[in-house]
Amino acid sequence: MKNHCAELVTLVAWGVIGAGVGEQRILDVLHQQVRALASWKTIPEIRAWTLNSLAEMMTFVQNKVQRPDAVQQALSYLQGNYRRGDISLQEVADEVNLSQSHLSAQFKTVGGMSYVKYLTLLRVNEAKRLLRTTDQSVTSIAEAVGYPNATNFYRHFQRRVGMTPAAYRETVSV
Repeated sequence: MKNHCAELVTLVAWGVIGAGVGEQRILDVLHQQVRALASWKTIPEIRAWTLNSLAEMMTFVQNKVQRPDAVQQALSYLQGNYRRGDISLQEVADEVNLSQSHLSAQFKTVGGMSYVKYLTLLRVNEAKRLLRTTDQSVTSIAEAVGYPNATNFYRHFQRRVGMTPAAYRETVSV
């Protein structure tokens, strides 16, 4: 059983090296893990060692796979498409070749906020600009920035800015 588990962890270690993580670093970790395996005797101990060793190897891959450039691509894509009311995280993830969950996590790590918060920020900032510089109705501004439902626009705008769109327009036009 120990040999099979050690072989599995070794195969994963070589896969991690193949993914571009430094070979010496992984081999050092693998060596430490295999030395620790010798002290485990029971099946539950060996199982725990195997799971912990695999998890440790996968953290190397996860750290290597983080792609700030993908988040930058996603931000650019959103800036060009936020006016569409139907834009989704899945669409953006497909655009930058990441899974939806991975892009979401990367967005928070690299971008400092969630996808939804960023999309709302883009839309509200553009709405503020339109409220300051045009005489379009609030409903048409809502549609122009990607809110087909004006009620949702009012709610998001008020949460973000602290006042209704009409009140904002009055404040900035004075």
